[in-house]
Amino acid sequence: MGYHLSHKVTRRAVLSASGALLFGVSLPRVGRSAAVRIWRHYATCRYGQIHFRSAEPVDGSGADRTPLVCLHQSPGSALEYVEFQAVMATDRRVLCPDTAGYGASDGPTNQPDMDDYGAALAEALTALGYGAGGAGAVDVLGFHTGNFIAAALAVQRPDLVRRLVMPSIPYFVPAAREARRQQYAQPRPYFTDPEYLGASYRRLVLELDNGVPIERRHQMFVSRLRAGPESHFGFDAVFRYDADAALRAITQPVLMPILNETLAEPTRQAAALITNGELVERPDLDGLVWFLQPAEMANVIRPFLDRPPPRRAAPAVAAAQAPVWPAPGEPAEPRAVRHWRHYADNRYGQQHFTSASPAASDKTPLVLFHQSPLSAVIFKELIAALATDRTVHAADTPGFGDSDGPSAQPAMADLGGATAEALRDLGYGPGGHGPLDLFGFHTGAFLATEVARQAPELVRRVILCGVPYYPAETRLEMQNQFLSPYAFFTDPNYVDRMYQRIVVDGDPDAPPRRRLERFTDRMRAGPKGEWGPRAVFAYDADRGLAGITQPTLLMAFDEVMTEPTRKTQALMPGAEFLQLAGVEMMGFMKEPARVAGAMRGFLDRAMPPPAPGKSEQEVA
Repeated sequence: MGYHLSHKVTRRAVLSASGALLFGVSLPRVGRSAAVRIWRHYATCRYGQIHFRSAEPVDGSGADRTPLVCLHQSPGSALEYVEFQAVMATDRRVLCPDTAGYGASDGPTNQPDMDDYGAALAEALTALGYGAGGAGAVDVLGFHTGNFIAAALAVQRPDLVRRLVMPSIPYFVPAAREARRQQYAQPRPYFTDPEYLGASYRRLVLELDNGVPIERRHQMFVSRLRAGPESHFGFDAVFRYDADAALRAITQPVLMPILNETLAEPTRQAAALITNGELVERPDLDGLVWFLQPAEMANVIRPFLDRPPPRRAAPAVAAAQAPVWPAPGEPAEPRAVRHWRHYADNRYGQQHFTSASPAASDKTPLVLFHQSPLSAVIFKELIAALATDRTVHAADTPGFGDSDGPSAQPAMADLGGATAEALRDLGYGPGGHGPLDLFGFHTGAFLATEVARQAPELVRRVILCGVPYYPAETRLEMQNQFLSPYAFFTDPNYVDRMYQRIVVDGDPDAPPRRRLERFTDRMRAGPKGEWGPRAVFAYDADRGLAGITQPTLLMAFDEVMTEPTRKTQALMPGAEFLQLAGVEMMGFMKEPARVAGAMRGFLDRAMPPPAPGKSEQEVA
């Protein structure tokens, strides 16, 4: 469980902080020194994939030390350990997974037990090469909920766990657990209380003065939102866990730092059940230690972890792991469509992709580019509709979703160049997997344009949908009219209004969960979310569009970009124009089969294309 970033804990504070989700633009640059390499990756488990944020010394030192795995509190993510990981990884590998169902990790759809969380993590660590028969055990650090996941892991798989560090154990005597479960482990009122989220944001981000920078408070608030309606699962598992039996069953050495926070006394009580444990009283350190005193906490932990015997070298973990078909643990006969997420390297760090593929296909793979300030999450339905007969990669634009981004306002050419680098890193292009087809929507249309223009060898065909094209003389006017700063930190009611517009009063045909995901995406982008639209209106679209040499389809829905899309055909005489009458804004979410059918009609047709201006029936 977790009590977030405040020192004073009340029921309202806990529930409100739990109702919060994730901010995926550039992370704080803590630890991005020459000494430490930080990367992100996935590993398979029973629920799909567990997301890891990992770090190690760049010079390879520390290979004789046991890797450390850090398990976060609920309902946050491994982003809790950004500062601590950067300090701790100067002399060993440090892996910070998102708990199953939290952060970027896949999770259960029904309430899991703590043993389920532990087993999922065990499967992911085994997939990374740890455990008996591999590189051996790891050390594990937990905090709040993370301590019980660590306990479950240590008891189930002693071959995976060498030593445990367990500050702030959420231990309560059995008679008190059910009352606390009823108090804390309730679904958050995302869809029933329209004032809940905005009030939580004001209190925990705008008004909270705890020494943590406001950008990090925002990031952690949004991190919690990613669990969505299931955000209470971790709390429920904590209070239903047979902690007495689990703590007594731990045989590994355990260090229990006693921090100056709400779980100090429960940790002392838990220590009485642990056979091979030792307490360290640290009243100078509190629950914000990971953010504000990471070096001090590392100094508490290192002597315990570094006691003999030494550790053999850890296995290599690639920065971007290729998917395995079938995935470990799957039956020999693979599923009809495999879904996975992964990263590729570019000039900004790592670019995140959501991908799907049939067991076999001879069709050209397709890449989807989203609008700003969202992420590839918007393409969930379209990916499912298209991936039955081809590989589909949906990219998070650099600086959005889970992709690293620039530290200053980028130009569209920068975003396109970085994305082309990532596609090459995935192995596409001459001498590799061959070319790709591209689909871009709104901002993504110009991103696709730049990839096609800068890296023509990567691209076979292009579909530009909802092209935000405006003549040069009106672009500055558009910037001044529409691009006011995203006032997350300056307007106390900004998040309220956004939540009301997208979730409460949003598209009635979209399920509440999808509306919440769209809201979360905008929150993840944070104040830098305006960088995408700014890049659009600063883009020399006339030059860019005229530079596309590949066969191109201009696709329009019935929305604000229909006429701008039509006008681009004057810059691209060979391009086709197709309007899907009756398909509204974000039509690939509501009518994915129809949109996918129109796309297939263009992508799968032998060239040369028919004359411009054909109807939907003739093209699709």
